[in-house]
Amino acid sequence: GLDWIRLHYAYPEHVTDELVDVLANARHIVPYIDMPLQHISDRVLRRMNRKTTRAATEEIVGRLRRRIPGLVLRSTFLVGFPGETEAEFNELVDWVREAKIERLGVFPYSHEPTTPSAKLDGAVPEEEKLRRRDVLMATQQEVAFAHAESRVGQTLAVIIDGPDPEMPGWYLARTMADAPDIDPVARIKAKSLESGSIIQAEITGFDGYDLLGRPSKRR
Repeated sequence: GLDWIRLHYAYPEHVTDELVDVLANARHIVPYIDMPLQHISDRVLRRMNRKTTRAATEEIVGRLRRRIPGLVLRSTFLVGFPGETEAEFNELVDWVREAKIERLGVFPYSHEPTTPSAKLDGAVPEEEKLRRRDVLMATQQEVAFAHAESRVGQTLAVIIDGPDPEMPGWYLARTMADAPDIDPVARIKAKSLESGSIIQAEITGFDGYDLLGRPSKRR
C-alpha cells in the first residue's frame, strides 16, 4: 500500500475542520500541506479575487500547526501584482518570516491580456517585480535554513530515491517534509540502500536547504 500520502493544492478557503481532522489522524498522511496563499494583504487578495483574508489565513495556519505536530507548510506567493504597493509587499515579507513558511515558491506577476487582472491599473515595473521576488526568496531562505539546522541531531524517516549522481557513496532521499522535484533532499551516506525503501536516518548536518545523514543504528 501507500505509506506516505501528501496533500497538494489545498486552497485555504477549502480547508475545513473535517479535512484538518483527517490530516491530523490518518496514519498514512504525512505532516505536510501545500497551500497556495498567493498573498497576505487583504487589499491585494481582493484585487486577485481571492475569497479569503489575512485573518482567515492566520486562523487556518494556526489551527493546522496546533493540530498537526511537526507540520511543514509549503505555499506559493505572487509578487508585483498590479497595484501592489511597497508597504503591501513588506507586509508579505514580514508575514513569511513570522509564520515560518518552511517551503515556498515565489513568482513575479506575468501580464496575460486575456485575464481579468490585465484590466487593473497600477502595473509594477518588471525590474521591481524581480527585485521583490528575490527579496522574498531571500527571506524564506532564512526560514528554510533555520528549519534544516533544527533537524540536525534528529532521527527521521526518509524514503530512498536512489544513488546521488553528484556524490559517490551517497544516496538521495526525502523526509516527510520534502515533496519530489520541488523540495529539498536528504543526502544519506551509506554503502547500499534500496530505492523506494523507507529507513530511519540520523541527521548529521545540512548543506543549505538539504539535509545530510546516515542510516540510524537504532532498532
